[in-house]
Amino acid sequence: MEEFQHIIITRFNLRNHQWTNRTKNDTPILTESWLEDRFDLFENFCFLSVRNQTNTNFQWWVFFDTETPMRFRERISEFERRFHRFTAVFVDGMDAFLPAVQHRLALCKAPYIMTSRLDNDDCLHKDYVQVVQQQFAHQTYLALDIIDGFTLQVQPEVRLGYRRHLYNPFITLIEENVNAKSVWDRTHSDWKKEKRLKRIKGERLWMSVIHHDNKVNEYHGFGTPDFDDTLMDFGIRGAKKSELRERLTHSKRLSFKYWCEAILYNGFKDFKKTIGLYSYK
Repeated sequence: MEEFQHIIITRFNLRNHQWTNRTKNDTPILTESWLEDRFDLFENFCFLSVRNQTNTNFQWWVFFDTETPMRFRERISEFERRFHRFTAVFVDGMDAFLPAVQHRLALCKAPYIMTSRLDNDDCLHKDYVQVVQQQFAHQTYLALDIIDGFTLQVQPEVRLGYRRHLYNPFITLIEENVNAKSVWDRTHSDWKKEKRLKRIKGERLWMSVIHHDNKVNEYHGFGTPDFDDTLMDFGIRGAKKSELRERLTHSKRLSFKYWCEAILYNGFKDFKKTIGLYSYK
C-alpha cells in the first residue's frame, strides 16, 4: 500500500446561493455562454497544465454541478478519455461539494492524504506535483504554501508577469487519513490562521490566469519572464501559445507598480502575523 494518496481538487460550475450571479464585469455566470467560455479556459490552460505533470502519481477530482447541460457533459467525458487521472464528480450545488469531497476521502486506503487546491481557470507548473510530494514526511497535519508563481492575463490584452502571493489558491494539505478534511475545508485566505503551515519560496509552481469572467482576481504581475519557456512549462503549446504571443504587451511602469504592491502587501501580511493579529487554530 502506498504511504499517501494525492488528490488535486477543482470546483467547476457549482451553484452557490451566497454568490451574486455576476462577474466583475457585471456579466451573468452559469449561463450557457459563461459555460462555453469557462470550458474553453479550462481546456486551454488548466487541463493542459495538469496533464503535463512530470509526476503522475495523483488523482484529479473535478466537481461539476448536476445541472450541467448535456453538451458540456460530453466535453467532460472527453476530458476523462484524454487523461485517465481526471475524474468528474457531479454534485447538487456548492453545499454538496465539501461533504462529497470528505466522503470520497473516507474511501481512500492510504494512511496519509495530500489534497491540492486548483481553480478551474488556473495552471500548475509541470513540477508542482513532484515538489509538493517531496515535502511529505508522515506529517499528521501540514499545509504547504508555495508563495511564488506567475500570472497570465489573456483578455483583453496579453500580459505575463511574476507573482508572489501568501496564502494563495494553490495550497496543498498533508494530513493523516483519519476523518480527513481536505484543503478545501477552509478558504485559501484562512490558512493565515494556521500554525502548521510551511512556506515554499523560490519555486514558481503556479500561474493564475486573468480574464473577463474572473469574479475577483485582477492582474498584478511584475517583471518579464521568458514567455515561450514559461508557457511550455505549463503545458501551453502550439496555436494557443502563438496566438497569445502575438497579443503580448508589457508596461515597465505597471510592472514596477505591481512589484511595489507585492512587497508592501505581502510584507503587511507578515507584519500582522508577527504581532499576532491572526487568531491561530
